[in-house]
Amino acid sequence: MRWKLMHRERVAKAYDSPEYRIELFKSLLQHVSGGYSVDSWSGLNTSVLYTLMEKYPDEMPKDELDNALIEGKDSWERLGTEQANGSCTGNSRTWYYNMSNRYGWRDKVDVKSESSGQVQVNVVNYARKSRDAEGSVEA
Repeated sequence: MRWKLMHRERVAKAYDSPEYRIELFKSLLQHVSGGYSVDSWSGLNTSVLYTLMEKYPDEMPKDELDNALIEGKDSWERLGTEQANGSCTGNSRTWYYNMSNRYGWRDKVDVKSESSGQVQVNVVNYARKSRDAEGSVEA
């Protein structure tokens, strides 16, 4: 969507007009359901957007944004499936980078290990020469 107003004018209008808030929010939902991120939406910056969503939850419901984000992820996964079965051409590596960066996909499992309690460590120094009972040095 092309914006006729400058960002600060959109922000002021969004705080003043419920109709404009709804129009902005519909634009955001369309944007993210198409597979784009909230951060790349040019309507409002994210801090203003989330402030407005918190202040006007009836006009900008979070669950609708969550559903649009799921639709966007679905469109990316569908694209990957189509590339995998050959019904769509494309660059699978760029698709993987998108999935990795957007949704945290990894090609390896990160293992975390935690322990509690005490661990006893005995240090043995084999380099030190010992003396026998008579005082002579043994190697």
